[in-house]
Formats: sequence, C-alpha cells, structure tokens
Amino acid sequence: MNPIQWHWLALNVLKDEEEDYKTKLNLVEYLASFWNSKAVRQIKRKRELEEKGMTKEVLDKVTKDLLEVIK
Repeated sequence: MNPIQWHWLALNVLKDEEEDYKTKLNLVEYLASFWNSKAVRQIKRKRELEEKGMTKEVLDKVTKDLLEVIK
C-alpha cells in the first residue's frame, strides 16, 4: 500500500471508532433513561453545550442542575 492508501485507511478506522462510540453512548443513554430519564436529559444537554463551546458559567449552572436532579 502506498502512503495515501494508508492515510485513507487510518481515516476510515477513526471514523468507524467514532461511530461505534456514538452508538454505544446512545445505547447507554437509552438504558439509563429507564432508571432516571431526567438525569439523562441533563447529561445530554451538558454534553451538547460543551460541544458548542458554551461559557464556563453556563456549564457550571447545568452541572449544578444535574447534581440536583440526581440526588
């Protein structure tokens, strides 16, 4: 294999791992929602905010709300 083919292979392996991670994460959230659906929604919301690059104050508030839900 030439270097370009190796690079293409590496990118595909990384993409497959990312898709596998997302699939497993969705399964865990689905199973956890039977136990505490409100907490799962809060966790998903916090992760989405982190991915969007929200400010520390917003993330702290969401974390505080999440801890209250879990209690």
